[in-house]
Order: sequence, then C-alpha cells, then structure tokens
Amino acid sequence: MPENIEPYDISPLDLAAILCSRMGHDFAGPLGTIGMTLEYLEEHAKGSLREDASQMLHEHVNLAMAKLNFSRLAFGSATAIKGNIFTDTLREVVEDLYKISDIKLDWRIAFAEVTKVEARLLLNLALLAEEAALKKNEITIEGNSMARVHIAVRGGKTILKPTIQSILQGQCPEDGFDGHSIQPFYTGLLARELGGRAEAVETPDGVDFTILTKNSE
Repeated sequence: MPENIEPYDISPLDLAAILCSRMGHDFAGPLGTIGMTLEYLEEHAKGSLREDASQMLHEHVNLAMAKLNFSRLAFGSATAIKGNIFTDTLREVVEDLYKISDIKLDWRIAFAEVTKVEARLLLNLALLAEEAALKKNEITIEGNSMARVHIAVRGGKTILKPTIQSILQGQCPEDGFDGHSIQPFYTGLLARELGGRAEAVETPDGVDFTILTKNSE
C-alpha cells in the first residue's frame, strides 16, 4: 500500500458486528446439520440408516467443536487463560481446523509461548492459509519468534483472492466489508497493533503468508 494511504478507520462497533457475522456463518453449517440429524434420528432412522446418521452427527459435532475452539482464541479474549498462550495450544487448534479440510499441517514454530494478540494474529493468518488451500494441500507454519513467521501453502490447488493483500494492508473493499473480507482486515489490524504487517503473495509453488513485527527490525 502506498505510504500516503492510511488504513481504513473502521468503527469498533462495525468491526465487532461484522466479525460476529463471520463467526455465526462458520457455526451455522455444522450446527444446522446437527439439528437436522437429531430430528432424523428421532423420526426415521433405523438399522444401518441410524448408524449413518450417528456417524454424521459425530462428525459435525467434532467440526463445530474444532471451529469453536479455534474461534475462541482467534477472535476472543481467551479470558480463561491467564498470561501468555503456549504455542502447543495454537498448534492443536490449527491442526483440528485443518483436518476438516483434509490439510496436512507441518508445524515448525520454535518458540514456546505468545501474547494473546500475537496468538490472534498467528491464528488468523493460519485461517487465511486454510482458505487459500483448495485440495489436499500441506501448510507449513514456521518461525523462530513472532518477529517473522512464514506460512506456506503447497501441493494440490491453491488460490489467493486478488483483494487479500490490499485488505491486509488496511484498505476497504470497493463494496464494503462483509463476513469474508473482514477477517483479513482484522489480521492486518492485529499486525499493525504489534508494530508490523502481514503479507500475502501468490507464487509458482503456491501461496505464501508472512508476519513481520517490530521485533524483526
């Protein structure tokens, strides 16, 4: 983004409202399926049909729990956790999220803990990487500190929406923010809060995301 263009100044109320819309969309799918499956079990399912419905129910409960645990740390204040957050905890929630999309995680984070703001930044960039992976990808997340973290999406098909980089830099989409575009904006906001930036670039090998904070300078 050119230096003379300031990041878009979104109101806290609008940011909170659109982020809530994003999370509601994420939970609506699995929770809706759980509700319909329970109704089906009560009214119709017998024998093998009941087994299939039970398996579907189990899968979508796990899906909802994975999204809930991820969102609690990526968007919430994680008030139950006092102090910093262990990176092993972040690895677990990212791994559970990636399993949903059949993505293999290669976790190479060499530091043990992060602040809550750093945790949100890392998880939100990991979420952008998940959305860039279309089919049977491997995502590598590596870094020796939060000064520089690199996320590489490789294998299979990948895609980077053309507006992601500009939104990470703080620009508002032409048609305004929605539940999808607010998430990369929030990611960039977190990076700027730490005195740094988040970047995304499409390469011949896939898609790369990078976190650079003030500690890297």
